[in-house]
Amino acid sequence: MNISFKTHNLELTGELRTYAEEKASAVRKVLGHHAEDDISCEIVLSKDDKHATGLVFRADISAYAGAEKVHAVGHGESIKAAIDIAKDELVRRASHDKSKRITLIRRGRAKVKEWLRFGVAE
Repeated sequence: MNISFKTHNLELTGELRTYAEEKASAVRKVLGHHAEDDISCEIVLSKDDKHATGLVFRADISAYAGAEKVHAVGHGESIKAAIDIAKDELVRRASHDKSKRITLIRRGRAKVKEWLRFGVAE
């Protein structure tokens, strides 16, 4: 899995990079039906310089696997909290897309079975 980082108003330390890479590995589990080399992840970390308190940190995570693209944003009081929120949202969206795809396949198979059993209805 290829992971690229971008930062804005924030220094990317080794500890922060390791933490973000660990959280990005959850994406690999959800997009596991793709080859390891086909999955790429782009993480953008930033700090809002206009506010001093509140949700000033932002984590943008985009995962690409073949033709699939999943994107999530997380805001938090610390950069690690923002990464956690973005990761959870990304996993939720990818799981939803996967279950939606499986449901459509099952409905299509049921329709074909119905056509074969009773003939094509007009």
